Amino acid sequence: MHTIDDFLKYSDLTRYDIAKISGISETTLADANQRPVNKMTVKVVQAIAMGVGMNPGRTLDELLRVEGNPIMQFIQAHPYMNHDLVKEVKEFMSDAAEKGIFVENLNFDQYYNQPDTNERAEIALRNKLLDLKDMVKQMEDSQSE
Repeated sequence: MHTIDDFLKYSDLTRYDIAKISGISETTLADANQRPVNKMTVKVVQAIAMGVGMNPGRTLDELLRVEGNPIMQFIQAHPYMNHDLVKEVKEFMSDAAEKGIFVENLNFDQYYNQPDTNERAEIALRNKLLDLKDMVKQMEDSQSE
């Protein structure tokens, strides 16, 4: 969990930059970066907000979005993807969660190393769906042994 670092990537900022801009210590930011967003202090959220030029409320909303489900974050960031594909992924995620499979560790790092297009986004989402299906199959196979 490195929600602050992940959030700051979008602004090309680091915790060091936030510390310099806001006056909060880097140590305080490093400690907060290891905690869930709901455990961050108002002081930390205000410092981040100052650094990225947002109000603290919006900053908190964005931190919570970054902290959440990476597949849902990706879908929200790409609203023009094929709706049938999005529906299938959402349904499968629900089924996977019922089987005890959670997606917090999945990421789209490889996707973001190239230009962001709707076509590439759909390919990436299809690949994540295949990853989820593989995870479910592996779990079912291990339970039947």
